[in-house]
Amino acid sequence: MVQSQEGPRKLKPPLRRFFYFRGPRTVFVAKRKTLVLGHSHTHSNRDFFESGNIALIFPFPRSYISFSFIIRIVLPLHFNILRPIAVFDIAASILYEDNHLIAVNKPAGVLVQGDETGDVPLSELVKAFIKERDQKPGNVFCGVIHRIDRPVSGIVVLAKTSKGLSKMNELFREDKIRKTYRALVNGIPEPTEAELRHYLRKNSKSHKADVFKKPVDNSKESVLTYKVIESRGHQALLEVYPITGRFHQIRAQLSANKTPIVGDLKYGAPQVLKNKSICLHAYGISFVHPIKNEPIEIACPQSF
Repeated sequence: MVQSQEGPRKLKPPLRRFFYFRGPRTVFVAKRKTLVLGHSHTHSNRDFFESGNIALIFPFPRSYISFSFIIRIVLPLHFNILRPIAVFDIAASILYEDNHLIAVNKPAGVLVQGDETGDVPLSELVKAFIKERDQKPGNVFCGVIHRIDRPVSGIVVLAKTSKGLSKMNELFREDKIRKTYRALVNGIPEPTEAELRHYLRKNSKSHKADVFKKPVDNSKESVLTYKVIESRGHQALLEVYPITGRFHQIRAQLSANKTPIVGDLKYGAPQVLKNKSICLHAYGISFVHPIKNEPIEIACPQSF
């Protein structure tokens, strides 16, 4: 274990090549300026949080990061991360937690589940956080129940037990979970409140969803409703309710409606945001807890 202490501390190879240790703030900084670990409530030196840094913050009163955590999480992040993300305070991002489920506000730029990029996904970050916070000696379970796209921010619910995972998957299959999104779009949709019904087909070559007005081979019906909650000149803030859950559904359908999401260059937006995110946020989710049999409503406001 590396314990918090005053002053810089030398690390033995191979860690010395990549990190240095900074006193009571317990901050590891990759020398290539790609990764920061530390405390949001004690850290005052903003130099560590420059644009382009990757940051994971663990708010332990007296922090310690295990060698296995560095090997499993820190080094893969250092070598594999492709897109810089903002400071990510995992503890402060927890929106709901019980013995079976944990809901987190995912920042744009973070994968929910691992893919071919090899980047460390949210599921692994949350798993590592729980293991360190609760000092669990064995393996920690963290199952992916649903996903939101990498450039999208907002609520992601993960399962802490296999029972929670299977029960929540059952709720999704039975369409017993209601999700709400907020989207800032280019243009003002007409009418200002409507249902969109298209047929989407995943295009593996372009990694996009092709949109059709009528059924075609391998397409799936996709339905959502939206309403304008605020107009901002040539842009509008929408509340979106997906009825079905298709690949890139909201992005593709809003684009087909001639109101592409701000920053979503892939679906026709004229602008790219600096952090490569898009103005789509998973704002709310509601369901009856499959184990506790209690209504759960989680909201996560976001400003665009």
